[in-house]
Amino acid sequence: MIRALSNNKPLSLLCAAFLIELLLLFYLRNVPGFFVSPVLIAFTGLFIAYYPIYSSTKKTSVTLYDKPGIIKNKTVTKTVFFTTLISCVLIYWGWSFILFQRHPLDINQSDILPFIKVVYLDRLSNGEAVYSSFTGFNYGTFTPSYLPAHWMPFIIPYWLNIDLRWAVVAVFSLAALIYTFYIVKIDNKQSGLFKLILPWILVFSIYIKQPVDGVHTIEIMVIGYYLMLGVLLFSSHSLLQAFGIVLPLMSRYSFLFWLPIYGFILWLNQRVQLLKIIAGSLFFLSIIFLPFIIQSPEMFKDFNGNYLRGVIYEWQGQPWQKSGDRPFQLFQGMGVASWFYLWFNGSLEDKIIMIKNVLLAVSVIFMLWQLFLVWKVKNKINPDLLALLTLKAALTLFYLFIMVPYVYLNWVPLIVSIVIISRFQLPSTSHETINS
Repeated sequence: MIRALSNNKPLSLLCAAFLIELLLLFYLRNVPGFFVSPVLIAFTGLFIAYYPIYSSTKKTSVTLYDKPGIIKNKTVTKTVFFTTLISCVLIYWGWSFILFQRHPLDINQSDILPFIKVVYLDRLSNGEAVYSSFTGFNYGTFTPSYLPAHWMPFIIPYWLNIDLRWAVVAVFSLAALIYTFYIVKIDNKQSGLFKLILPWILVFSIYIKQPVDGVHTIEIMVIGYYLMLGVLLFSSHSLLQAFGIVLPLMSRYSFLFWLPIYGFILWLNQRVQLLKIIAGSLFFLSIIFLPFIIQSPEMFKDFNGNYLRGVIYEWQGQPWQKSGDRPFQLFQGMGVASWFYLWFNGSLEDKIIMIKNVLLAVSVIFMLWQLFLVWKVKNKINPDLLALLTLKAALTLFYLFIMVPYVYLNWVPLIVSIVIISRFQLPSTSHETINS
């Protein structure tokens, strides 16, 4: 398979770019410095997003899974695929158990899970409105703004009185199961087995290089959402596609500027499907989100102020840092917030407002560019793949200009890279079945 990979230039280039992303995020993080690192990450991310489009429009040698089941290389039975999945899941659950014991929940490491427990789960259990005003966590009085998919998966472990973090483990494991069914369907060959382990390479890299972030944040759950979204974009069932969209939408706003692009792609190619997806999304939103919004509609009004207070806190540096030190979260080689901190004149608040405005302007301009790109290539590339590629590009730009570039936020674009790689075929070789 390695020889076949080397003979497929598009796939080998994408795998090389993904490897660079992985190295820059985990194993060589910030080695090139806070100025060069985000440039390299953005370049490799945009390369992964746009190289397949370039290959399709230039009619270069690129083989995609526009039609499943047309590749002929060594066949792997379903037993092997699901044995591999079970092995990875067992390693993941066992490793998680060890890390949970080693790193108990600690608000000094991250307040995300303690915040979810006190502000959302405790109040939900007591019959209170979870989005009503709350006082605490050194934020004064504020309106909670975590969206439902950010905290609702923790209801079950809360009721079971077990570690809340098992919800994160369970959601990603479910996403990996869906991804496995998808891989078996489109590439039940030796190459598919290689693609099957790619999400686990990402998660295990998190546990190797960032175990504290891995167990004190909920970002592995979020990358599970995006793994499901990437896979379900290729589903023929509109309700599943709607479900894939609603999960990340009800977790964070980071892909909002991609939604018009996806809608435009569907409008050009599948207008009936577009209407079905909109209806399905509204259905899920009405049963997941609307009941809470009706209770506390002021959450949207106060969301911006809540977020900006958190941004200012991070730009002031961590409590353990010495006075005058550069803010830790801004200088980890992720994003360009450090550039604004160092080189934009004005107060701290002026700098934050400036990067916020730049983020908004770049997002709008880039969305318009991608809409134009979609129009130009509409008959030259599979629309579902085009949706996935534009999602990768949109996330890459968004996280480049995000106001607080937490390292763990950048795990999300990598999972989209993995789904992109899964759409590429290896050249045809022998047709031999692997049973074990």
